[in-house]
Amino acid sequence: MFWAIALTSTNFPDLTKILADLKLLRTNIGKIAMCSAIISDLFTWFLLIMAISIFNGQKYNAVLSTGIFILISIFALRPTVAWLIDRTSRGEIISDTHVWFIMAGILFCGLTTDACGSHSIVGAFMFGAILPHDDTVRTKILERLQDVVTGILMPLFFLISGLRSDLWYMFQNTPWEMVVIVVVMSWVAKVASVFFISLHYKMSTMDSLVLGLLMNTKGVLALIVLNTGRDIKALNNQSFPLMVLTLLVMSCLIEPIIALANKSTKKITRHMNRSIKGSEPDTEIRILACVHSMRNVMGTISVLHLSNGTNDSPLSVFAIHLIELSKRSTTTMLIVHDDNNNDEGRYNNHSKNETANIIRAFENLEKTNNAVAVQTMSVISPYATMHVDICSLAEDKSVNLIILPFHKEVKGDGRMGNGNSNFSNVNMNVLTNAPCSVAMIVDRGIGSKMFDSQEKFPGNFARQIAMLFIGGPDDREALAYAWRMAGHPDVCLTVARFVPGEKAMDLSHDVSVNRERRVDDEHIEDFKDKLMSNIGINYTEMVVHNGEEIIAAIRSLGEDFFDLYIIGRRQGEISPVTEGLSDWGSCPELGAIGDTLVSSNFALHSSVLVVQHYVSTDAIHEMADCSSTCSLGVGTKHDVQRYDF
Repeated sequence: MFWAIALTSTNFPDLTKILADLKLLRTNIGKIAMCSAIISDLFTWFLLIMAISIFNGQKYNAVLSTGIFILISIFALRPTVAWLIDRTSRGEIISDTHVWFIMAGILFCGLTTDACGSHSIVGAFMFGAILPHDDTVRTKILERLQDVVTGILMPLFFLISGLRSDLWYMFQNTPWEMVVIVVVMSWVAKVASVFFISLHYKMSTMDSLVLGLLMNTKGVLALIVLNTGRDIKALNNQSFPLMVLTLLVMSCLIEPIIALANKSTKKITRHMNRSIKGSEPDTEIRILACVHSMRNVMGTISVLHLSNGTNDSPLSVFAIHLIELSKRSTTTMLIVHDDNNNDEGRYNNHSKNETANIIRAFENLEKTNNAVAVQTMSVISPYATMHVDICSLAEDKSVNLIILPFHKEVKGDGRMGNGNSNFSNVNMNVLTNAPCSVAMIVDRGIGSKMFDSQEKFPGNFARQIAMLFIGGPDDREALAYAWRMAGHPDVCLTVARFVPGEKAMDLSHDVSVNRERRVDDEHIEDFKDKLMSNIGINYTEMVVHNGEEIIAAIRSLGEDFFDLYIIGRRQGEISPVTEGLSDWGSCPELGAIGDTLVSSNFALHSSVLVVQHYVSTDAIHEMADCSSTCSLGVGTKHDVQRYDF
């Protein structure tokens, strides 16, 4: 009986951890598994109470008395505890005395259910369930109990379970064939039952198998059931270690098998519009905007505002607050913020207050622009795997662009200060694994400038934007994004193309370089042909031979004149005109030109937006045959100015 109850259980905390590790938490399989695990755990507790009652000869007495205790807890004890805590929180901070009172309540409820004939954990669980969802109370209890429970009590529980499991005695008195049969059949039974039920409800074969494996996740609850059976002599020295061994084997096999199956059958959802340049005219642009703190918000919102959402081509923004997973949390969380949910208590007060401010800031962006739709979320994850959650969200939402904040802080004089290496690692990992284009914003005041201008001159502020074009897919994507911004009525765009001189041309005879140059020429010609009747756009060509001349050319455009520079990252692209710029660079995520601008003295108050274009593996082999499809809109042709250095 106890073996059957242990098999029916599915440990919810361990299941959630496995789903998070395998990045299945937000999938349909993950949602079904978690809901099923909760129901399974509830029925396991009910069956455990029944089994204890039947074995002790009490039959219905334990069930009836435990049921009465649960009703009293819900309808009498819960309002009383809520009233006491509410009265205390109004007048004073919750002290250690109140925490000890709550702990005494836990012990009292545990002893009560134990006296009723069920397990003491049922009472402790009920007391935790009836406590009001107050973040202060829960934080205090966690501070007092979690380290003791996870560091002392749980290891002791596992130690006792191990000491009770005499494997040598089991193998001496049980044929090994029987051990293998019990382990295999116990594991297969639940997998097969869940598998066929899932097939009946039209789930795919692989999803049915994965769900069956997930429902075999065992943990503390199954061990509690077995230890309870051992305590009341329902299990002996031969059956108890066999069941513990079976649980151990079942739990250890689940994650590796699912990871292998998921890896071999994983299919990435393909959407065509993975970039700004690849999007059709007059279609929705979907942007995933990431922020770590309020410090990143103003610059990010400014870029989104300048992205020129219109009724014909609206913006759909997914604003993500990235929060480091705390030491006390066990799994990654994605929290979608809306008017109906209550996220209190899921993370600490500082993060909660900061998230509320971030939500309000993005909501204001949506209110001030009818063509911008915003959905705010929080991702709580370790920095080591945070990029996986960002890329998964980008894939799920089919976004065209991911916007990331630069990891270094900007000082008051515009120079770069110290940075957070964890943020830098997240950015680099996203750039490497992104399923779409990526833009990184180095905010040197564009956010504060925009909001100051709106307060002083509502509806009348101009932004000077410079797009620096050398060549390559990143620069072409940056040009397409700059062109979209040029449609904003308050933007003045200057496009400067740096053309390699004869000396630089002689140094590059690579076929791929020449092919890229032809594609660049097509895009630039298309751009110039569409510059019609747009007085806010200037186009300039400058002939340069090396990196020093590029710096001089950028400086000649105006020192601290532009509010924003838009450039391509050009990582891995070799060009003689940028020779020497990357030798002393310290920020590879910005590229050679971006690193130069951020480190320069002539653009201390100019923000920088570095763009990396998404290119699929198949597209790399087809780039030579790609025609120019840069969606740049309509404009007026300007005279081309050439400057030789």
